[in-house]
Formats: sequence, C-alpha cells, structure tokens
Amino acid sequence: MDGRVDEVGRRQRGRARSAEATVFLSYADLSDALGLELTRGYGSDRIRTRVLTTLGFEVTATTTVSAASGNRVTFKDFKVAGPRRPARGR
Repeated sequence: MDGRVDEVGRRQRGRARSAEATVFLSYADLSDALGLELTRGYGSDRIRTRVLTTLGFEVTATTTVSAASGNRVTFKDFKVAGPRRPARGR
C-alpha cells in the first residue's frame, strides 16, 4: 500500500494512493451465492454443476470464472451437455 496515516485527536485514519489485494473465492462461496452445488470442471479454469430439469433429464453446465472490474465476477464460455435420463426409482 502506498499512502500515509494521519492522527486526528485520538482517531487514526489512513489514506492510500493505491493498493493491491488478492481474493480467494471457493467453490463453496460460489455455490452459496448461486444456490447450486458447484465442482471443478474439466480444466483448471472451469466450474461445473449438474441440474435435474423439470422434464426429468439431468444436464451438466460448465463455465469459466474470472474477476472483473468493480468487484464483480464474470462467467464466460458456457457449455451445456445432456440430456441424460435419470435411473429408475430416483
């Protein structure tokens, strides 16, 4: 961090001209935010989820995740595979 710390009375405050940070976003964090169970996709930059459709077919969706400006996360390169009929009695 590049900046200075000022003391005003008993309070201290800091001001930065610039800063760098690293954020860790886990599968659990994304799963909680999206309401889906996510796992690692095929490749180190992909995530995957399986969803049972209202017609009873299971589809698998994968996408890439990356950081974007403004404290946002972007999803790109969606791929959907399916349908796959679930086993009987399921």
